[in-house]
Amino acid sequence: MNLSAYEDTETAFKNWNKWNTYLLAFHYMDAKKLRLLDIQKIAEKYGIKASVIKTRRVQYLQYKKKLNFDYIKYHSKTA
Repeated sequence: MNLSAYEDTETAFKNWNKWNTYLLAFHYMDAKKLRLLDIQKIAEKYGIKASVIKTRRVQYLQYKKKLNFDYIKYHSKTA
């Protein structure tokens, strides 16, 4: 686990913006800086069940594959 990634993700959940939060968290997971378990622990602090995070991960992977999605390109356009 990467401490900076953990803190960024926790801040994102605290400042909740549904899809931006998930995109950030799963970007860190794809980069092997966080595990699904890390994201689930953070989310549970903010009232989101682990099962919801797992479901969102599945959806994220489906969208990523279907749309050839790249978080870095997306984020640079929305920042």
